[in-house]
Parts: sequence; C-alpha cells; structure tokens
Amino acid sequence: MFVVRDEQAWFVPVETGIAGDRYFEVLSGIDAGALVAIGPFDAVRALEDGDPVRIDAEPDARR
Repeated sequence: MFVVRDEQAWFVPVETGIAGDRYFEVLSGIDAGALVAIGPFDAVRALEDGDPVRIDAEPDARR
C-alpha cells in the first residue's frame, strides 16, 4: 500500500484481513486516517517510493 506524504507516494507494508472484490480490511501497518494512493490498478502498481502524486479531493472518511 502507498501512503501519501507531501504529495509523494511511499510504500508501507500492511497486514490485511477480510477482503472483497473492491475493498479490504487493513489490520496493521498504517494509522487510521492515513492518506493512501488509489487509482487504476496499472497506475498504482507502477508507483515507486517518492513518485509525485496528485490529490484530487479531500478524503471521505465514510469510504
């Protein structure tokens, strides 16, 4: 999983729990409320530490 800090992506290993087609539970590795990189699979898969990212909107805590 990539967290976003200072408009850059940084890889953080996480432990996952329950998973479905679109969502998965993160058990450990990042803090609640962390800003994470999302997008098309190919785009996220190609990310490397320090890559610049664009923040399109404020996060929605209900997601």
